[in-house]
Amino acid sequence: VAWIVDSQWNDWDHGAVKWETSAWVFPDGLEAGRQVQYYNKASYNVNAKRRKDYLEVDTWAVGEVLSVEDAAVKTVKFIWSGAVKLSEGLYKCEPPAEELIMEASGDDHDDQDSDPDADFHRARLCKAYHIPRGHATDSAVSMLPVQTFVATVVAHEALDDGQACVKLRTMAGDEFDVLVSGRKLSSLRDAIATQRQLGLANVCVLGGDGAP
Repeated sequence: VAWIVDSQWNDWDHGAVKWETSAWVFPDGLEAGRQVQYYNKASYNVNAKRRKDYLEVDTWAVGEVLSVEDAAVKTVKFIWSGAVKLSEGLYKCEPPAEELIMEASGDDHDDQDSDPDADFHRARLCKAYHIPRGHATDSAVSMLPVQTFVATVVAHEALDDGQACVKLRTMAGDEFDVLVSGRKLSSLRDAIATQRQLGLANVCVLGGDGAP
């Protein structure tokens, strides 16, 4: 389950535009004491006439739900344990806002009143959201105090379309299958993270002999 804030800022006099999407993901459910994962992608076009002025900034963070206050509008408060930003390099940064205000409605629609510079956000429910995985996310995960998900390869089968079906077993003994394109270990880790809705968790894949 994730809660999303979409916002856009325009400076018509100078042709500058900023688009921003923030996501708060709750892999274990929205309850006090459970983990929260955060991802923000901001795109800036500081001069519409010059493409080289287009910038993108990604931010990841992990923490814990401090409290959930049910009222006319639900408010969630967080304690953040780490945050990382990608902007001309990857580095640790200030954590996101400590409070999130959620809309009572679960409809997917744009929140025109969101202010990305405010100390709170009003969010909407998005059940199908997943934090994008890839090289940048993996690098960010290595700098964050995240949980580790361990899976052991039980079997794999090459398919006619160039993909492979890999059967894995969790530490608890549960087995599941994932489809992977290519032979890179990173592709398998990303497929596991997406299917199991792990978000920013570190994925460790072991071979049948128990070795990474």
